[in-house]
Amino acid sequence: MRLRSGVGFMLLAALPTRAVLAQPFQLNLDRSQSFLAVRVDKAGVFSAFAGHRHGILATTWSTQTCWDVANPPGSSVSIVVKTASLRIDTPEAREKAGVEPGGPSASDIEQIQGKMLGPKNLAAESYPEITFKTESVRRKDQNTIVLTGPLTIRGQTRKASADVTIHQSGSSSDFTGRFTIKLTDFGIQPESVAGVVNVKDEIQIRFHFSGTPGGACQ
Repeated sequence: MRLRSGVGFMLLAALPTRAVLAQPFQLNLDRSQSFLAVRVDKAGVFSAFAGHRHGILATTWSTQTCWDVANPPGSSVSIVVKTASLRIDTPEAREKAGVEPGGPSASDIEQIQGKMLGPKNLAAESYPEITFKTESVRRKDQNTIVLTGPLTIRGQTRKASADVTIHQSGSSSDFTGRFTIKLTDFGIQPESVAGVVNVKDEIQIRFHFSGTPGGACQ
């Protein structure tokens, strides 16, 4: 049976995409659509009336993502963030972290930024990188995978797991996830204001990776 020319062309055009996605590939990241952010909430007796939530955005980071559509457990992800590149409470940081607009004043943000990267917190000079690398990738359901592996912050390594939702559109792949960690697990004591408003020990890391197939996985 002969196909109409338009239908036949569409089927033929789809074949290369299907062939590419059938093999593991390195994700060619679209930086304009990808981000790594952190949401920092508040706790304490007067947290509803004082203090601010904070949003932090990584501005210098890299990732190596090998995505195996047919066999997700064969996939892998590694991420390196330059600690000094973290920026707190910029409009983009608050948006990506899911925090309401506004926040501290410009002068307060400058002080908070210095404290965040200082020796009592992330100690950016002593620990210039934050890293994560998968030890395992498993399928949770049709559209969700779970990434598990060592996360290193401030020289302290702890295992972390993140649920990641996958959206596939043609040759484009989108990965959206979030997970929580405790600051104290990494040797960081949450900041306190007069003992009544604290930064929550648990912070939420959010990420979105978007890209298209690059070369074959190494």
